[in-house]
Parts: sequence; C-alpha cells; structure tokens
Amino acid sequence: MKKIMRAMIAMLVVLSIFSTSFIAFADGWDTDPVPLDVCSHTLKEKVVVKAGPGTDGKYYEYCTKCSYKSEEKVIPCIKGVALKKTVFTYDGKKKTPEVNVKDGSGKTISSKYYDVSYQNNSVVGKKTRALITFKGKYTGKYYRDFTIKLGNTTLKVDKTGVNAVQLSWKKVPGAKYYGIYELDSKSVYQRVASTSKLTYTVKNRKSGKRYDYLVRAYYINAAGKEVLSDFSGAGRAYGITLCKAPKATAKVSGKDVKLSWNSVQGAASYRVYRYDTKTGKYITLVNNYSGKSFVAKKQPKGTNYYLVRAYNSRGGGSPYNTKILAKAVVK
Repeated sequence: MKKIMRAMIAMLVVLSIFSTSFIAFADGWDTDPVPLDVCSHTLKEKVVVKAGPGTDGKYYEYCTKCSYKSEEKVIPCIKGVALKKTVFTYDGKKKTPEVNVKDGSGKTISSKYYDVSYQNNSVVGKKTRALITFKGKYTGKYYRDFTIKLGNTTLKVDKTGVNAVQLSWKKVPGAKYYGIYELDSKSVYQRVASTSKLTYTVKNRKSGKRYDYLVRAYYINAAGKEVLSDFSGAGRAYGITLCKAPKATAKVSGKDVKLSWNSVQGAASYRVYRYDTKTGKYITLVNNYSGKSFVAKKQPKGTNYYLVRAYNSRGGGSPYNTKILAKAVVK
C-alpha cells in the first residue's frame, strides 16, 4: 500500500512540473514569436502573347528566387508608327528620320523594342522608305515613306538690254539641268528655256517691259522623266528691259534749240544730252524729265548734236546711239 501511495505522489509531482513548463512555453510563444522567412522578389517578365498592330499582348511576372508568379497582364497594342520628318533636301548624305511609336494607351514605345532600316535614303527620284521591325514583346513590320528632293536656288538679274534679260543662279546639289520659267500674261509661269549652266540670257523680249522669272533645278531619272525642285521656294527675280531711245527732232530759234520726241514704252523719265564731237562726251542738259519736248537755251554756235535717253522705273537708261542724234545748226 505504501508503495502505491509513493508512486501516485511521484506521478502528481511529474504532472505538476509538466503543466508548469507547458504554461511557461505557451506564454513565451504569445509574447515572443519567431519571425517568418519572407522572399525579396527578383522579378522578370514572361511574354505569353506578343502585342502587334491593333492586337494586345499578355505577360506575367515571376520571381527568380522563389515560386512567385503574378496574374497575366496586358501589353497594349501597337497603335501608331510615324516618322518625325518626312521631307529632306538632297545633299549627298544619307537621311535617317527618327521614328515615333505609340501604343494603344497613348504611351511611347521604347526604341529598344524595334529596329529601323532604310531604303534609297541618299538619292533623289527613287522611292525612299523606312522599315520598322518590332522585337521583344512586340511583333510586326511597318513601312513608312519619306521624300528626298532637290533644293532650291537663288536667282538674280545680272543685267537687262533693250530686248534681253540676263539671269544667273547658284548651283543646286544633285541637279543636272535648270529650267527657266517666265510669268505669262495669265500669271502662269511657263518654261522658256533649259540649260546645264548657271547663267542664261532670255532674248527677243519687248523693250521697256517687266519680266518675272523663276528657276527650278532638275535631273533625268532612270525612267527618262524629269525630277524637278518645287515651285514653292524656287528662286525668283524680275527685270525690266531697257527702253528704246526716242528719236528726237531739233528746231533752232535764235540761240535756242527746241527738242521734241515721242513717248516710248516703259519710260518713266527722260534725260537730254548734247554730244560734244571733239571730246566724244555727252553733256547732260536735263535729267529726270517727264515731258516730251525741251528747249535748250543759248546753245554754242555751230553744228550741235543732241540725244534723248528714256529711263525705266528701275533707273535703266536706253543705250547711247550716235545714229539717232538730232542735228541743229546755231548761227
């Protein structure tokens, strides 16, 4: 009996110790938890379906260090592909216009997602284009055309004659020929000549008249067609042909000589001279004169010769011409 009692007491002591230890352990768990091991993800993208022209794509993200995988996300479609510049002036160098690409959300697609190549991008007269080829999470190809044109030149009137206008201009890179255009009575420019030189004289024009010109550069392509520079911005200039010299008549009255002449086309004013046969010089008697007759007072005794020159609105005077001198004998 005593042995049984000792065993029971020993069991109660063990149970008491175990109960105290469990409570202490439970209290310790509540007050001091052990932290969990959380992954700091290193994410990469996996494309499921590539985005294309007008078609959205899909992708998801996954961690390279654990089993994390996101839900699938949308890759907005390719919405717009355009060149930032489409017209270039020929200078012998290759033209590589930049590309602007937008997705379906309106955002710019990085250039790392496409390659650009060019065709005929250093010549004029051929079809020039850019090829945009997408890669990475995008797919598709786009062609975009652009233009390389001949440049324009600056035109000037070097001089005018009674029936001619002399023009000159600067060289245009790539040009083989130049077309000279003249403004007609209907205000339309018509080609009147072509030349490979940088100067040209338009002849057989009326005296004392304004003529407007422009010059366009061009060359002949492989198909035998002209490739011309634009009308817009072409070199323009105008010239007024010189007036014909009016033929004057002289009438002596004492020591005075009255000179008379008919009006000539394009004349804005007249200048009257006495020709000195000894020196060969012309002595101005009146300048910027608008009348059609003039009295030269107290002229030298003997035979005198006179010339009238007509001046156009740009100050160009008719040529000196000894064949039409008016003769007057003063006694």
